[in-house]
Amino acid sequence: MEDSDLTDLSGESLETQFHRVKKWTEKSHVKAFGSTKLSHEIVGNYQSTYDKSSSDEEPTTDDIDTTPTTRSTSAAFGLDSSAVDARDVDLVTAFYRYLRAKPGKDRRELGNEVIATI
Repeated sequence: MEDSDLTDLSGESLETQFHRVKKWTEKSHVKAFGSTKLSHEIVGNYQSTYDKSSSDEEPTTDDIDTTPTTRSTSAAFGLDSSAVDARDVDLVTAFYRYLRAKPGKDRRELGNEVIATI
């Protein structure tokens, strides 16, 4: 799940995580599938970093705002800096076409395309 790095996986059940994510999701229909017998198992059984050695440790999340509105912890750490939210792909693509264009009429048109996309 998206926020697993912010949550204590040793105490959260699959069912609890499912209901929390379902509550946050606004633009799609969250569905459960598979065996419901697993719903009371903890998330850490399936998704965790407990077996990493200390040299593999990632940055801590102590300074990150963990409210439900925080969607991308990788952005907070500066990781995956080339990743783009799917909703912004058209804007980013138009922006980079504008940046790479030679000065002149074509670049102005691309600038207008960026503005129109916004």
